[in-house]
Amino acid sequence: MDPEAEGIARAIAGLARDTITRVRSITRQLRPVTLDRLGLRDAITETVREWAARHPGVHCDLCITGVFDALDWSQNIAFFRVLQESLTNVSRHAGAERVWVSMTGRQLCHDGDAAGPFTLVVEDDGRGLPSPVRDGGLGLMTMSERMGACGGELEIARGRAGGVRVTARLGTS
Repeated sequence: MDPEAEGIARAIAGLARDTITRVRSITRQLRPVTLDRLGLRDAITETVREWAARHPGVHCDLCITGVFDALDWSQNIAFFRVLQESLTNVSRHAGAERVWVSMTGRQLCHDGDAAGPFTLVVEDDGRGLPSPVRDGGLGLMTMSERMGACGGELEIARGRAGGVRVTARLGTS
């Protein structure tokens, strides 16, 4: 084979490998394997654990209670993406020393039924929201749209410790 053609073939093969790697990465981002494999409770736990390991200067508390088996795929992915975007915002903008993440599912009643809303709260003690609050960026808009599309709501407010509190809530039905 001609050495020049062989070099071009190697370059094309390398580009093909890089393209396949990028497509797989994008696919994993669109449909997180962690969520499919582990379910919402464990995916939230793993995501928070990984985020905390990447941000050792920020103390991160996690509390998960209740059951989540009544959520469908779109609701699971909405909560998961709100968590990811909220933690991304903390690392990029907050300058926080602490982050609190809580996820509350339906609570089992004495008769075995489950009741109550599903709620995810991500709160930090960072800089807080600008005053007056400007229109949010694409991430805030996307979080709100995701929750709205699955029948939920998103609230962004000042946190108890002065930072930001993001609350994603899905009703009781």
